[in-house]
Amino acid sequence: MTTVDDERAVIATAIDPAQTSSALPDADPHPLAMSNKGITTGLDTTGMLVKTWGKVEDVDEELQSFKVDDGSGVHLMCVAPRLKPSGSSNPTDVEWGVSADPDFVPPADQSIVTVTGIISLESGEKVLRLRTADDVVLIQEPTP
Repeated sequence: MTTVDDERAVIATAIDPAQTSSALPDADPHPLAMSNKGITTGLDTTGMLVKTWGKVEDVDEELQSFKVDDGSGVHLMCVAPRLKPSGSSNPTDVEWGVSADPDFVPPADQSIVTVTGIISLESGEKVLRLRTADDVVLIQEPTP
């Protein structure tokens, strides 16, 4: 355990499926479906794998980020997957997570999506950190 940007972090380079509980035959974690309001209020959700959904707003091509509005009154910021620096396995390295994945393309403004990712903090605000481009699933194209 360590702290990265005021957030607790587990530094692990691998998970050994042979060491996981036999009560969990599927080693892949499943996200908890939550509203944006549930993610940002109440119990601390930082570090949780969650899935939410809604209309895409405020797409920023340069920062590769966008917000999702699920109608709960909270617009959740979603940030593109970050690349780890070549040869580094330690997120305390200065370059860790600085560059956005160049293959990531944010969804179109006003489209409907589901998003899955890890809840994190950025400048004191909750954000959803996407793990891969596959964490964004298009449900409906924007209507003209």
